[in-house]
Formats: sequence, C-alpha cells, structure tokens
Amino acid sequence: MDQPTQSRTRTSKYTVEATLKALKAAGIPVVKVCVVGNMIEIHCSEAVETEIDEDEGLEPW
Repeated sequence: MDQPTQSRTRTSKYTVEATLKALKAAGIPVVKVCVVGNMIEIHCSEAVETEIDEDEGLEPW
C-alpha cells in the first residue's frame, strides 16, 4: 500500500472559521485549537445528540 504524501498548504482564517462553524452546527464540541507554525489542530470531544428540524427555513405549502 502506498504511503500518503504530505503536501504543504496555507490554512486561511476563512477555512478555520468555516470548519469551526461546521463542527458547531453538527453539535461537536471543540475542546482546544492548537496553532503551531502553519499547522492547526482542532481537538474535539464526543458529539452531543441534537434534534434536527428538517423543515427549518422552508415555507409552508
């Protein structure tokens, strides 16, 4: 099996914010965010079960 290759990318503020918002929307609590050089680690705890309203934002017929 081939080993994955590492590629260097620059993480933008927008990408980090979008990731944190997506985690929040999914109900996954973020415990810690670590920034070391150009690497960003986001540590999460277990997801909390949330009730999803499938009709949210839809107009009634």
